Amino acid sequence: LGLPLLQVRLDGLITKFMGETAAKLRLIFDATHRRGQDLRNLESAEKLFEQEAGVSPEDFRKALNSFDVHNRLRQADAKGRAYRLTGVPSLIVNGKYRIETEMASTQAGMLKIADFLIAQERASAQSPN
Repeated sequence: LGLPLLQVRLDGLITKFMGETAAKLRLIFDATHRRGQDLRNLESAEKLFEQEAGVSPEDFRKALNSFDVHNRLRQADAKGRAYRLTGVPSLIVNGKYRIETEMASTQAGMLKIADFLIAQERASAQSPN
């Protein structure tokens, strides 16, 4: 649970399966990424969801231990390893290109690179081989 990629995925998955609103997801995201609250272990995650989204520790554990959440976390972990992700934000274009902030200096630079690669991939897909 200590990987930044999984932190984002965990709050999204738990929120999805507990029927919480997008506003509550924003509270969790802000708490972890803007205020630096810990989400690296079960106890801190339970506390964060209870404080920020009003989710009881029992409901949190029930959602976290569901088959679907476990399956999606395994998939996210496998994709992160396959793409050799080292942190967030990271963008993957067409399963081929990994873009990280260090490569572009800024997030805006990342998006410019992504736009270029997307255009390149679209052109390649449309041209006869």
